[in-house]
Amino acid sequence: MTVINKSEYKDKLREVITEITGIKDFKDDDVFTELGIDSLTVLELIQEIEDEFDILIPEETIEEYFTDFNSVYQNIMKLMDEKE
Repeated sequence: MTVINKSEYKDKLREVITEITGIKDFKDDDVFTELGIDSLTVLELIQEIEDEFDILIPEETIEEYFTDFNSVYQNIMKLMDEKE
């Protein structure tokens, strides 16, 4: 697990998404499916995000929060706040 400052979460999340998907240039509100990110890739993202941020993403939130970068980021911040 990598420990990072809260101010670096957004940058780290962007790195994880780029690493898993190979997509380097995306906007925060680009819809994942429109970028070609399918459900299997989302599962890979979830696993990597959970490992990287030391959180557990509830299965029931995946469909709602894994639609675009902003949604994922907001969900991670919420989970991080709950963890503290």
